[in-house]
Amino acid sequence: AYVLIDCDYIFHVAANARFGSSFDYVRDNVRPVEKLVSIVKNSTKKGRIIFVSSIGAFDRAPGDTLREPIRKNSVASPRSSYGASKLAAEGVLDSSGLEYTIIRPGWVYGYGMRTDSHLCAFAQLIRKAPWIRFCDFPGRVSTVHVNDLVTGMVACIGNPRTIREAYFVNSESFSIGRILHGLSERMGYSRRRSLHFSDFGLTRWLHRFLPIQLTNLFQDYLVCDGADFWEVVQVKPREKLLDSLDEVIASDPRGGGFNVVTGAIIVTGK
Repeated sequence: AYVLIDCDYIFHVAANARFGSSFDYVRDNVRPVEKLVSIVKNSTKKGRIIFVSSIGAFDRAPGDTLREPIRKNSVASPRSSYGASKLAAEGVLDSSGLEYTIIRPGWVYGYGMRTDSHLCAFAQLIRKAPWIRFCDFPGRVSTVHVNDLVTGMVACIGNPRTIREAYFVNSESFSIGRILHGLSERMGYSRRRSLHFSDFGLTRWLHRFLPIQLTNLFQDYLVCDGADFWEVVQVKPREKLLDSLDEVIASDPRGGGFNVVTGAIIVTGK
């Protein structure tokens, strides 16, 4: 059996975070956590596991009116197989008897992010359909820069208040429209007008029947409250999304430039 020698903390940040029906999320996201728990239990020093989950492990309960952000006392109701697998992995830790800290970030962004993830996908959409930059969708999402997320995770080390606790983590919340407009401006597209959208509250009451992507255009579906996390770890997020959009744009090699692929890294340049 595998064991960890003199290991005080284990950071679990690996997962299959791509959405789709062709993935075995239990195999990819739950079984490795079960294996990790088994390894730690068999080790002489049972280090604390700091596990990166997702806001998608909660989503919104069917009766949620979407008027308040997602908090610790919210009801977990994942809508995706990915989210369900992250919630199941949280359950593995909760029943393990080991020390752990669970981190549920909002949309994580920063240089080197996956090209098919949220903000990068928006940049690609703007390139393919520049008219989208005029759309002022009101629904907000919570975001956190990878640097701030990592700083907060490291601040859990030696902090007894974070033992066997779970936290939502965000630093800012922006409307989809504001994000699209910000990306468009950084990509060199001018914006002379905006198309304001309203669903007159329909998605607020019908979200249980609608795709998350549609609901989130009009409602604050993926907004969470991470204030308690920053208070406990006693650090403050420093990065600002609107100042970091170039990092998002540069993370998509399809936007131009070149890739150098080696055995260990991918370097993107202009």
